[in-house]
Amino acid sequence: NIALVGAYFPTGYAVNYMSHTTQFTSNNLRYFVGTYLGEIRIFNPKTGRLLDRIQGHVAFEHVWSLELINRDVLASGAFDGLVKLWDWKRKIELRVLTGHIGRVRAIEIMSNGFLATGAEDNAIKIWNMNTGLLVRNLVGHTSFINDIKQLTNGSIVSTSYDFTLRVWNPYTGSLLCSQSAAFRFWSFEIYRDNTIITSWLSGIQFWHQNCSLIRSISSGGFSYTFYYFHGTDLALRSFDGLI
Repeated sequence: NIALVGAYFPTGYAVNYMSHTTQFTSNNLRYFVGTYLGEIRIFNPKTGRLLDRIQGHVAFEHVWSLELINRDVLASGAFDGLVKLWDWKRKIELRVLTGHIGRVRAIEIMSNGFLATGAEDNAIKIWNMNTGLLVRNLVGHTSFINDIKQLTNGSIVSTSYDFTLRVWNPYTGSLLCSQSAAFRFWSFEIYRDNTIITSWLSGIQFWHQNCSLIRSISSGGFSYTFYYFHGTDLALRSFDGLI
């Protein structure tokens, strides 16, 4: 397992805040990185070699969110407020999803083939990728969306700068539960039994899908980003410089 936590690329611009996703095939591996330059860069993580780049968004509009839809199609969200679908192998823009009026910070492919996106306009939007049409708005957060993911039962989990964790029914738009905290929820992961694992002020917390707290674990530093491997291992990056 390889986790890329931060890097500096010799272009004159640091991209130590990166969006990323991986694509595995039978004979190769690709690592997709979004940069402050509005680019999507494609690397071989075993060698570190830059394989290709897509100038996907407006220059200097950070490509913050990436999601691999299938082996050929990549979705990107950027600070220009746009969500774009790409044939990444041919570097062809397939579709542009417009509707957010803030920076797009989160993308999640849903089990029914729809796409969920979250942005700094405080909204979560559900899209039909085949038509490009907006299917539903999930409205209730009062600050911008940090992260969104889908549970195995179809519900959507979101965290926000408004200090809340929320669980939604994306098919009706109804809010199923909400939990407030004295700290901001940053990134989170979904364990295989639908346990929600969130980063918090000095460690991680475990939540039931009904938003009730299971337990807290202190890491001794301000937790920020998760990297989750194969349903068993959890890597946590903290602001104290430790992993």
